[in-house]
Amino acid sequence: MASNENSRSRKSGGTVSAIRKTAAGLGGAVSSDTIMDLVQRLGLLDIAVDKIRTRLEQTDVEEMLDDVTDYLRRNPEIVVVLLGTVTVAAGMIVYLERADRWRNWTIEAEEEEEPAPQRPRATVNNARRRAS
Repeated sequence: MASNENSRSRKSGGTVSAIRKTAAGLGGAVSSDTIMDLVQRLGLLDIAVDKIRTRLEQTDVEEMLDDVTDYLRRNPEIVVVLLGTVTVAAGMIVYLERADRWRNWTIEAEEEEEPAPQRPRATVNNARRRAS
């Protein structure tokens, strides 16, 4: 099993460097669709997911939570930035939801309004009728 993982890591390292060399050779003119196609064909995503899955299976959840808690205690500015980010994101969601409701409400109100009655245009004949 270890030889299988070693061959996968060699394969993924070689393909990543090949993609980088190709992109550099083309002057960086490789689209993201082309890169995603290469990733899918070479199975790079499967390799990365397998590595992450193995790492998570080997990790104790309580130990990881303790490590995260200790890190956040040593670096309280991270907590402040995270809370600010969550606050801004929540505010944007509320703002966009209200803006969407307001737009839908005004569109519905415009559709429900009856058009104002048209006044007759001022023409020579209308002016003569009024005068007589």
